[in-house]
Amino acid sequence: MKQKNTQLNKVHGFTLLELLFVSTTIFILLSLGMSSFFSLLQQQKVIVEFNRLAGMLNHARTLSIQSGQAITVCGSQDQVHCDGSWNQQYIAFFDANNNLQVDTPIEFVLQTKTPKADVFDIRWSAFGRQQYLKFLPTGITAHHNGTFTLCHKNNKYSRALSITKSGRIRKSRDSNGDGIHEIHLGRAIKCNSPSH
Repeated sequence: MKQKNTQLNKVHGFTLLELLFVSTTIFILLSLGMSSFFSLLQQQKVIVEFNRLAGMLNHARTLSIQSGQAITVCGSQDQVHCDGSWNQQYIAFFDANNNLQVDTPIEFVLQTKTPKADVFDIRWSAFGRQQYLKFLPTGITAHHNGTFTLCHKNNKYSRALSITKSGRIRKSRDSNGDGIHEIHLGRAIKCNSPSH
């Protein structure tokens, strides 16, 4: 005689509570991962612009030495006149007549566009308040030592480049491990006030 299977077939699956727990755990892990990802993305944007500006300054200094001519670096909205608007773009050019503008296409050396103004605020503060930087054929600046500050909405991503009178470029660094970069003499970069 055949025995009847009296056990009911068990249904295998998840309860609503288990599904809710797993979904919540996945959501939390993804949120943490996305936060870290966006933080890394912001940090990389800063590093790219920081290195782009440092590279342009080093290139302008090198070209000045190699060519035996002074090179002016300045912020410019129209790629012709030095107007101090470093957030739009910055240009480097031979300025033979020292009028702070590109007079002929031959004077133009290079240009670099900066990121959107809602990401960075690039500030140049110099001895004598000049809104430009000039490298002489010897590699030194024309008494234009100063600091470029790349301000970010989150101050921990702000960076600075200091240019000495000798034309050397020093990058800011986080020397005390607090997450905020310092410029010369260990002063933390502060970008709370808007640029002028």
